[in-house]
Amino acid sequence: MNRFLRDKRVTGIDYAGNIRIKSILLVSCWLLLLMFYNCGSNGNDNAKAEKLSFEVNDSLLGPAFEVQAANKLLYPPSGFASIPDSLLQIFIKQQTILAKEFANIELVGMFFDSLYNSGLMVSVFNDLYLGSDTTVIIEKYRNSLEEFYGADQVKTGDFLINDIYVKNFLITDSLYIRFQLLCLSENDQAMELHYFILKKHYQQLLKAIESSMGTIQLIEQGG
Repeated sequence: MNRFLRDKRVTGIDYAGNIRIKSILLVSCWLLLLMFYNCGSNGNDNAKAEKLSFEVNDSLLGPAFEVQAANKLLYPPSGFASIPDSLLQIFIKQQTILAKEFANIELVGMFFDSLYNSGLMVSVFNDLYLGSDTTVIIEKYRNSLEEFYGADQVKTGDFLINDIYVKNFLITDSLYIRFQLLCLSENDQAMELHYFILKKHYQQLLKAIESSMGTIQLIEQGG
């Protein structure tokens, strides 16, 4: 069994450096998932979602990050350092456009790679879970993205990772590839992941991002 399926340690990464994070509203993803996107997709389509397997390279991963409130965990890329809590609190206070419209989205962790100016934000999406009325909530979520970025810049799709239903949003702009995942399971709060990758560093980070996404799982799966 791979390390990421059995290790439940929640370990922070010491980070000392000048973090320069500017104009980051949402988060990132990579282009290999384009085949899974369908601009007309919305709502709870977990019954139709395809299982997606990732090649997970343990050497490209850092320690596990556990989100107790959502009963889920993942392993961020190894170069993505956990930011200090004092800085995290600043980001929490400076809510994004989505956080303003969705007060139930709670930022719980942020990781940043100062070499590549890319990172990951982890949030809990309270009151969103399989079995709830996801269609209206997710449609409102998507509309907010389209209003900010433009409808032609937002693509959506569905897949399963380790039996967790993922609603994904691919967003590209002049600088970043942004991939937002809403990770849902029955009776658990949803986990929202935002990967943001500077376009010019996409190739260097692709394998690490793919490995990280392949570790998304329920906490009990790590036992």
